[in-house]
Amino acid sequence: MAVKAPLHIVEPLLVWGEPRLRDLPWRTTRDRWAVFVSEVMAQQTQVARVIPK
Repeated sequence: MAVKAPLHIVEPLLVWGEPRLRDLPWRTTRDRWAVFVSEVMAQQTQVARVIPK
């Protein structure tokens, strides 16, 4: 069962956070596998080394 976050909390966080987020490649894809692998790699090493050049 999925838990839905209250919109009165989520919306202000998104408005505040979106301009502050780093431009990371896995934030522009909907490929769940790519996002998962990128997040795991980011936990194991520096993000600068995870981002393809």
